[in-house]
Amino acid sequence: MDDQPLNAGAASTGGEPAPGAPSTAPAPPAEPSGAAPAEPAAEGKHCVWCGEVLPIFADRCSHCAGFLPIAEGRAFGQHFFFFVASLAIFLGTLLPWEGAWYDSYGYRSTLGGFLLLLSGYGMVAAFFNIFHRQMIVWPVILAALEGTWLGWKRVLQLASSDAAKAIDWGGDMPQKKRALTEFCQLFGPGLWLVVTFSTIFWLVFVIAVIQGGKASAARKEAEKAARAARRK
Repeated sequence: MDDQPLNAGAASTGGEPAPGAPSTAPAPPAEPSGAAPAEPAAEGKHCVWCGEVLPIFADRCSHCAGFLPIAEGRAFGQHFFFFVASLAIFLGTLLPWEGAWYDSYGYRSTLGGFLLLLSGYGMVAAFFNIFHRQMIVWPVILAALEGTWLGWKRVLQLASSDAAKAIDWGGDMPQKKRALTEFCQLFGPGLWLVVTFSTIFWLVFVIAVIQGGKASAARKEAEKAARAARRK
């Protein structure tokens, strides 16, 4: 008879299984075939003040309490320039618009009065934008819009006036320089300020919007590439 006990190699009650015995631990559930791994949630947008990541529809930063622009990016970051533009339009409305008549102040007309109020409110709004992290830009936009329309309209009127047609552009170079000086003197200092800063405002505003859009598109492409790399 064999000397080995009958239940040799069997696991004792409460003991570990014998070597080579199949494991009884439950296997983790297998993912269904063809299912793509879950993508991380979208990061939203960045705060223009502190750079914190926020939900895409947030209108105020929960980290620094700063108000956010409607357009994503740093399109409205030039608040100091907005203040200077509003100040220039405000002063231009108080100064003469015609060089030959020194009583032709811009604020004396109805639209000029609205331009004075909008540019004045734009200066106050720019102050709060700078020091209180607000995003009140509509007064500056309306002031620049009205200043552009009124200013260039008056420029065209003066350029086609009888005084402009009476200027002699013939002769030698010194005569042409004198004619150019006489032509520029038709426009008052107030009109120069309003037209110049209203036009510069739109240039800066459009460039800022384009740069903000490019920065936003570049960030979204980087996030898309990072998600694709994590799926591999």
